Amino acid sequence: MDQEYSYSVYTNDEDLFVFKWSIINDSQIRITLDVKATGWVGFGVTKHGSKTDSDLLIGLIGQDGKAAVHDMFTGNTNYPQPDAAKGGQSNISDVTGSLENGRLIVSFTRPLTSLDQYDLPIKKGELVPVMFAYKDGAPDLTQHTGRVSHRLILFPENEDDEVDPIDYSYRTDNSIMQMRVNFKDFEVPVEKEKSSWCKMYNIGEAISEATELSQDTTYHMIAYESFLNESPKKAVSQMNIFSCNPLLIQMRDDYFECDTVPYQCQSRIGFTVVGNHPVIFPEEAGLVWGSDSTKIVILQTQFQIPKEYNLNTDGKIVNNSGFNVFFTNKLRQYDIGVSKIGPEFSDISIPAGKSYYLLEDKCGKDCINSGQSEDIYAIAYGFAGNNLLKDIRFTVTNSSGTTDEETLTYMNYDLNNQVYIPTNKPYKIQRGDEIVLQCWYDSSDKTTITLGGEESNKEKCFGFLMYYPKKLDFPGAPKRAGKSAKEIPSLKELNLMKT
Repeated sequence: MDQEYSYSVYTNDEDLFVFKWSIINDSQIRITLDVKATGWVGFGVTKHGSKTDSDLLIGLIGQDGKAAVHDMFTGNTNYPQPDAAKGGQSNISDVTGSLENGRLIVSFTRPLTSLDQYDLPIKKGELVPVMFAYKDGAPDLTQHTGRVSHRLILFPENEDDEVDPIDYSYRTDNSIMQMRVNFKDFEVPVEKEKSSWCKMYNIGEAISEATELSQDTTYHMIAYESFLNESPKKAVSQMNIFSCNPLLIQMRDDYFECDTVPYQCQSRIGFTVVGNHPVIFPEEAGLVWGSDSTKIVILQTQFQIPKEYNLNTDGKIVNNSGFNVFFTNKLRQYDIGVSKIGPEFSDISIPAGKSYYLLEDKCGKDCINSGQSEDIYAIAYGFAGNNLLKDIRFTVTNSSGTTDEETLTYMNYDLNNQVYIPTNKPYKIQRGDEIVLQCWYDSSDKTTITLGGEESNKEKCFGFLMYYPKKLDFPGAPKRAGKSAKEIPSLKELNLMKT
């Protein structure tokens, strides 16, 4: 490092990515990016936490051995362009850097605010959605290898203020236990550029073996984090945990390919890109873990083989990535529920040539009233779509007709950044409120109709709400969370799936 820094954070895998910074004279920010990679390293100030509408700074060591930082902006696309190419200018100064022993370190200074419309301001005391990215391999401005989203106070009111609002005390609390749900020495198939693989876990048995407590013991999950353990190349793009109906699913011990998880395992209790911020539940609520609907879970890992990967020179890719799950037998006041809203695949038919085509699914007043005897509180939300999905959100309309279209939203949806997004505070949904899931698609480049489905050439529109207290039938009937009947495999077919 070329100087001491006031603040620093790192991803869940401390060895992967370190971010350090200082504020200079209330007018500039000095940044160092340190990553275990050789291509480039990036930092972005974002509007929404996604890649679109982001002010990106990408650093690398050029062919001449000198450090360079590109000042870029994405606008309403996922493809960054230099500020200068858009009529702006580069506002980066004092660039230094090195590439040694597989670690790329780049330092630079940028103004907190500038007259350049493509530089997003960094304001005092403001919680800023930020993004870190990196590319392994050659130092060219091609697709990233990995990316992490976070929220930080980059410009604190006082020098000793907390810059990371996340409370990590659960990591050192003696009343909280920890277990890993992860792949173990899994050899990633490299024949296909993209593939998804699954592994089932009997959480109840695993906890009982580790703690010598009865499998009937009830626990609350209070937080989870993702971690990356993969060599020699990074191939994980997305990981999901689904809970299964233990009365319908049959355990299997092998790894199996799973673009679509079994229909008995449709409740997504965790999903993230590797290294993203942890999901931490409020102190009054926990997700039942290891019993009932979470006794059996599936870990689905989506892989994308790096373009520069070569089996002959790099060797096999071995994956041990997954989730750290934190849980306790000191049960909290409320159980957390997970709701999934969205149209069935058979109801999705997106016409070609539309730049902003809307699909909706409604959980109306009758739906809310049937599942609620009291108010509920949303604590996190997430969405799932495919390549055509542009914007997606929940709208909540109360009994007086006032509609909230801003709180539970993911405008400029990014397929490669599917995560649970925590609400800033528990978000109240009252009896009589109406929830609508809205999905907008851009099919302007299509010449044929796009139908619904999990495959990458099809589309879906799903929204997930984590909330408390848990309601067995909230929101909506089970049909909202399913596939059409012809797409549901029987148990016999499931057991014969190719492994």
